[in-house]
Amino acid sequence: GKLVGTVTPTDLHYERSHSGVPDLDPATHRLLIHGLVEKPLVLKLSDLKAMPSVSRVHFIECTGNGWENWKKADPELTVQNTHGLISTNEWTGVPLRLVLEEAGIQPNAIEVLFEGCDAGSESDHPQPMFFARSLPLDKALHPDVLLAYRMNGESLEPRHGFPLRLLVPGWIGIASI
Repeated sequence: GKLVGTVTPTDLHYERSHSGVPDLDPATHRLLIHGLVEKPLVLKLSDLKAMPSVSRVHFIECTGNGWENWKKADPELTVQNTHGLISTNEWTGVPLRLVLEEAGIQPNAIEVLFEGCDAGSESDHPQPMFFARSLPLDKALHPDVLLAYRMNGESLEPRHGFPLRLLVPGWIGIASI
């Protein structure tokens, strides 16, 4: 497919998961905020949807763009084929800052750890583990960082993070757990 226009159609948004696509039930899925906070929170998707939301258009790019193993001696390869793990979409969700402020960040907090529901193992760690990334607190509090539940006006699809995805504009796609 070709990326044409400003907003990437959902069906053309690149896909990259670390351990497959989790099969989640939005009715039972919960977001847990705990650690160095005054008030730990357990939020349902409906709780997040009841909070003030924003919609923003943001560009994200996979870290894997341009890897050497993508490049082959083939004159038919295009920039889209070798560097096409990019997408620009309209994302709708709750600014992460609102949720963290509601939980009450303690003064000694410096990072926020995000853990996804995609679990897998590595050769040096055969036990299943969840994919996780952290952000410095100042980035996590940036107003553009969202807990997104919609993409291009529709609920997120499982291949794009359903039912809830962290969106970290300006950082590599792998940060958008």
